[in-house]
Amino acid sequence: MLNKIKNLFSQNIDETQKRETEVADNNSQYRVIDTSNLKNLSKDEEVFDSKATEWKILASEWKNSNKTFSNTMQQMVADFHEAFNHPVSTKPTLIDLNRLVDRKGWGTLEEMVEQIHSVSNNEDEFLESIETIKNYLDKAVNKQLKKDFIQDEQDKIVALADGLADELYFLLGDACEVGVDIEKILTIVQDSNMSKLYTDENTGEKYAKYDENDKIKKSPDFIPPEPRIELEIKNQINK
Repeated sequence: MLNKIKNLFSQNIDETQKRETEVADNNSQYRVIDTSNLKNLSKDEEVFDSKATEWKILASEWKNSNKTFSNTMQQMVADFHEAFNHPVSTKPTLIDLNRLVDRKGWGTLEEMVEQIHSVSNNEDEFLESIETIKNYLDKAVNKQLKKDFIQDEQDKIVALADGLADELYFLLGDACEVGVDIEKILTIVQDSNMSKLYTDENTGEKYAKYDENDKIKKSPDFIPPEPRIELEIKNQINK
């Protein structure tokens, strides 16, 4: 497998574009990316050390031959969950309430606040927008309090699936209004997240490390997503 990867080194690379090559071997897929063209895009030179001119076999090589989901974007996230020991259900399953609340708290809500901050021009605009969000939250809570609480487990899963689909629809709608081809951005984020995996020097196997707070540690091969996202957005703007 490594010989096949090395044979790719001699190929000419367009320095203004990222290049991805899919290589299949023994039911595994390897994405190989030349990151040398990204150095000039980064304001933080420490992000790209001498390894920046080398070909990277990203940890997105983690591919289970038994796919769980039929759509590419969800399967990418499932690959991440499996690699980093997060739950992945193979059939509709009711999530624990505390787990759901935590994921919405340090995931959905935090990212929403970050997006609002990125569009705000100053602190006043930002805080005013957050107050508006709080008002929307109060209205949503009052709306739900008028409904009966679901007791049947399968009915809970149906309602949760309906809500997740609506939430995803709104997220994709945001991407539509911004005009970003979001799947390409998600692929970049996936590659970055999977590059956090460490590589066993003896076996070559990928594995995750965690700090004392159970936060995922970044491997020496970690590649930050921002420079590639910047390049991709520039490409989408100028296409």
